Amino acid sequence: MLDYREDLLVDMNNLLREWNEHSQKFMDYVEAMADAEEEKNLANQEIRIVRSNLAKKMRRRPEAFKIDKSSVSIMNNMIKEAIDSHPDVIAAERRYFTAVKNEKIIEKAQHAMGSYRKTALERIVDLVLRGYAGPKMKLTPDELLEAKSFKKRKSRQFIREMNVDRKVIKRRKRR
Repeated sequence: MLDYREDLLVDMNNLLREWNEHSQKFMDYVEAMADAEEEKNLANQEIRIVRSNLAKKMRRRPEAFKIDKSSVSIMNNMIKEAIDSHPDVIAAERRYFTAVKNEKIIEKAQHAMGSYRKTALERIVDLVLRGYAGPKMKLTPDELLEAKSFKKRKSRQFIREMNVDRKVIKRRKRR
């Protein structure tokens, strides 16, 4: 089972390991989200099946469920009420509500892993490289090169995005 409270924490003493493991943790939450969605859908399907089976039984033998069959509309209303209050339906609905709750928790944790934790890692690494935060680390030359190349790639990406924005603004001005 995933522990999102633990997974959102960043170990300041092992930033490179944290950075390398981040994508795997994110994918774990993507898979957990898919499992939670499947569990919710199965629970919803179970509710429909339980309701359908109960309705069939009640229509075949209404007297066994103490349903008045004097008129069709009265019988249908009594069947609906009996189904809504049946213990099997209530249990299936509880499983469904639990599945929905789990899905929402995992969805929010996945979002936090994908955006908040990633941004926090980027900023922490940047501050550590500048010497403003974190433990004084002795990076190996390879680790230092990897960190600097990451920073350059992010800078290039930012410049590319800015240039694209400038081109869009120029095009709009020409119109």
